[in-house]
Amino acid sequence: MLALKDNNLYHSTVESFKQSNFEESIQTVQGFILGVLAQGLTSSDNQILQLFTQLINNDTALSGKGIAVFTTMLLELERDLKQNKVNLFLYSADDKATTKERLQALQDVAYGAMLGLSVHANPKGLAIMASETRTQALASQKKISPKLQDQLDTLSHITQVDVDSDEFSQQDYEFIATEIGAILVENYTFNHIHG
Repeated sequence: MLALKDNNLYHSTVESFKQSNFEESIQTVQGFILGVLAQGLTSSDNQILQLFTQLINNDTALSGKGIAVFTTMLLELERDLKQNKVNLFLYSADDKATTKERLQALQDVAYGAMLGLSVHANPKGLAIMASETRTQALASQKKISPKLQDQLDTLSHITQVDVDSDEFSQQDYEFIATEIGAILVENYTFNHIHG
């Protein structure tokens, strides 16, 4: 796991991100971008920014600086996925962060990834996972494969981690971070190479 302090994309975007009108954390935005790319969209799809605005940014259009940050993240994250790698904006053991900050970042990445993976590349609409019943109904309609359903359930469980827990080891944290990355790379490979 790459230390956040060594993550070039994070450092090249975080200050501009903070100065822009993003409604969610940089980890949520990264997770969402990775999720929609993994689901089958590409950086050239204009739909991604619109989906982001609707689903993540509370229907608030991004400023020019925000669009520049979003576009930079989109292009760089797509490049990483093409190389089968994902460097999530998560704290490593080398980064100075509290357990609560680490777990919140983990939750945020999982939440963004879950929403992004829930978006179908179909321009006519979205499939947002609102409840277990809804997700099971969608999976049974062949809109979502059982494997993707399991992965969405895994991400959903990660979003529910107690950020105040003292029972979460660095090893657990790194395992879950690796699992999120693996889900994203696997779906990207399936949807872009085999899809």
